[in-house]
Amino acid sequence: MMAFLMRPSVRSLRDLGYANAARGDGWALVGQDGGQSIDLGNRTLFLFADTLLARTSGAGPLSAPPISATPSRGNAIFLANCAATSPQRGLADALASLQYFSDGGVPRETLRATPAERLAGYRFWPEHGLVFEGQVYFFYIGVRQFDAANTWGFQGVGSGLALFDPATGLCRRLRHRDGWRFWPVLWDDFHMGVQLLREDQTVYVYASRRRGAYSYAMLARVSCADLADPAAYEYLASPRPEWSPRLEDSCELAAAANEYSVSFNAYLKRYLMAYVDGYSKQLCLRAARYPWGPFGEPTVSPVLRHRESSEIISLGFEHPQFAENGGKTVFLSYCQPHFTQNSLVSVTFR
Repeated sequence: MMAFLMRPSVRSLRDLGYANAARGDGWALVGQDGGQSIDLGNRTLFLFADTLLARTSGAGPLSAPPISATPSRGNAIFLANCAATSPQRGLADALASLQYFSDGGVPRETLRATPAERLAGYRFWPEHGLVFEGQVYFFYIGVRQFDAANTWGFQGVGSGLALFDPATGLCRRLRHRDGWRFWPVLWDDFHMGVQLLREDQTVYVYASRRRGAYSYAMLARVSCADLADPAAYEYLASPRPEWSPRLEDSCELAAAANEYSVSFNAYLKRYLMAYVDGYSKQLCLRAARYPWGPFGEPTVSPVLRHRESSEIISLGFEHPQFAENGGKTVFLSYCQPHFTQNSLVSVTFR
């Protein structure tokens, strides 16, 4: 049983610093949230949430991220989300050479709210996705800002699915029952599509919900061809495993964060779950023999680098397409509030 529920044994954890900040003609990146990555084969698609740009008069790359820079309201461009691609190289190099999908050279929102949605305070944050028949299907959550003066004054209002053309950057939010919500908010802070894992023609769709002060991982499965049909999804209802067509029957896989990663690590010969604990500010790694677990107790890192003003850290993602030596070394990113660049770390297993 101990071998079955192995803890990943870490030889070293390296702080790789902040991702370089991009700059274009008339704009400079101040900071952004998110950074989920999707392997396109010859390049990587990155999906970001809240993004802050400063208007500038120059061009060219910045040598260091403007960690403390916050542009004035008139000098700022705020995006609820955006997307970029980069050649398939190391994670730090990829993030340093992002090519944003843009309008007139300025990064644009990928998931665009309607005028009515904007007026009501809605915006949309991308989750994870995959490529199927040349198109990218990715999940997203809708949030509604109810207190503009409060950093945390927003609430989730549902999860949707979008179709993205990686050649043009055009994105279409799919419709379900005359609306965009494919999955309602049945639990506190429910996120659908936190991570997708494809095995042959089956897609494992990870989700999360909060119970009390903690977040927990959940799991669904669907065939690739039925991704856009919520009626085709089955939800893990028991870790044995047993599957149910009812979302309400979902069980919890393990304590995690509201955003996390799961990938198959060939070096460990296990499925690796990675997330950051927001309040302790530590990286947590769990392992399991199957996509549905059971996931063992986490290996916990020392406190990760963060600014003193950061109440939490969040959005910890592994990027498995950049792993080295068959998964012996993996690369992860995480975020801090108040607009900074993604922080990067590498983990080498014993």
